[in-house]
Amino acid sequence: MEFLFDCGWCGTENVVFAARGGFWNNRFYLDDFDCWWCGGNCDTPAGPWTPAE
Repeated sequence: MEFLFDCGWCGTENVVFAARGGFWNNRFYLDDFDCWWCGGNCDTPAGPWTPAE
């Protein structure tokens, strides 16, 4: 599933894919992501996350 996150360095909106996991396959795992605009490495914020459409 894809989620929307803002870059902590430049503020650009990023669409990031998170893999499903967990016993019931109802959790998503994502550690950090690289901004497509500035290339900065960003931490994933605490949930809830906004799904990308």
